[in-house]
Amino acid sequence: MIVNQNSAVMFLLHIARLLTPDDDGVVNATIDMDYPRLIKLNSSASGDFLLARDENNDAVLCVPNSMLPWFVQVNWCRVAVWPEEGLLILEAAMPDSDSTGLAYGIKCRPARLDIILTEREAQMQDNGESRVMHILAMDSSKEGDPMFADAYAYTNVPLRMVHSMDEFVSTLSMEDAHEMFSRSGLGSVHYRAPRLGG
Repeated sequence: MIVNQNSAVMFLLHIARLLTPDDDGVVNATIDMDYPRLIKLNSSASGDFLLARDENNDAVLCVPNSMLPWFVQVNWCRVAVWPEEGLLILEAAMPDSDSTGLAYGIKCRPARLDIILTEREAQMQDNGESRVMHILAMDSSKEGDPMFADAYAYTNVPLRMVHSMDEFVSTLSMEDAHEMFSRSGLGSVHYRAPRLGG
């Protein structure tokens, strides 16, 4: 699911930070109880990303420099646009199959999701036209407009539209996800990240 061990550790730390209350008690992501492999970011955490189209009219997800290189070393196999839930979902494949091991849901307003994939384009996909999304690094650390990298960090991720959880996952993967979630104890135990001095 993730190319190397260092990137896997960085990605897991990122997820842990999102799921742990910050100093104000705000949790920046939740685990979907119906599909525990789906991590849904809140609006604040989702605001770190930008959505755009390039000169070829392909969809582009702009990712902060601070999340590279580990974010693009995840094996992103598909992207789903779910307009009813206001989510752009990046799916990471399991190493030994094409099934989804983890789904990363970025909260978006419907108008923003239209930048990535419109209903009309989704209907055209049903007639054999494919759509893809690219991932581009951006630097928004300085005042003013963000700066963008010259080349994509990750390219040609297949893009699709879904309208329900049933379209998003199979029954088998739902059962697997619930078993994994129940074994983890995350449903009943709350964890806090240790505060380390330096």
